[in-house]
Amino acid sequence: PGEWGPLLDVIRSAEGGYESLNPGTTLPGATDMTMGEVYRKSKGMAVGAYQFKGQTFLNAMRGAGFTEQDKFTPANQDKMAVFLIKDRGVTHKMIKDNPDEAMTRLAMEWAGLPLPNGRSYYAGVGKNAATVKVKDVRDAFSKLGAAREEERVRQVNPQSRGMQGP
Repeated sequence: PGEWGPLLDVIRSAEGGYESLNPGTTLPGATDMTMGEVYRKSKGMAVGAYQFKGQTFLNAMRGAGFTEQDKFTPANQDKMAVFLIKDRGVTHKMIKDNPDEAMTRLAMEWAGLPLPNGRSYYAGVGKNAATVKVKDVRDAFSKLGAAREEERVRQVNPQSRGMQGP
């Protein structure tokens, strides 16, 4: 979803595509399947753009307001990821005021994201490693702030949406 787009982009770049299945394969047609089908077919492996797995898959699905009958579409995966971001207590205010804390909390959710020191929170556990740089996450944080300011301006000034007066 829009306001989290830059952060979702960097998480996907670290974790995988919408039909990814860990380790290093895909679940063809996953985005056309129901969440229940994907959950069963993934057999406990991390799946999708945000590498949902096991109980985290179910928590994100339910937390985002979905059931096993809903489709595992890219948009729905994005909504599940936003639920996980918020569930970790990461807010726009935290990203602005305490970016290192936000980065740490996100790294605790996604192994491909770095801690402020550049390492994965899960380094040493299996093959886990940070696959994006600290700068990539900080750049996404900056874009989040710019996107929120742009939206605020649009709400205050309808002409910035291309609306013209009489």
